[in-house]
This record gives sequence, C-alpha cells and structure tokens, in this order.
Amino acid sequence: MGLGDTQLATELPPIQNSWQPPQSLIIFYY
Repeated sequence: MGLGDTQLATELPPIQNSWQPPQSLIIFYY
C-alpha cells in the first residue's frame, strides 16, 4: 500500500474521498 494506492486513486473516481474502495479494489490489493 503506497505506490499502487496513489496510482489507483488517480484512476478511480472521487470515491476515494471517503477512502472506502469497492470490493474489487480490496481483492486487487490482497
């Protein structure tokens, strides 16, 4: 979590504002 986090946040919609990524993101992280 760090580099990919910033890159994903740029590609994802403003949903990151709440810092609650969808399940798809959670699966991608793990």
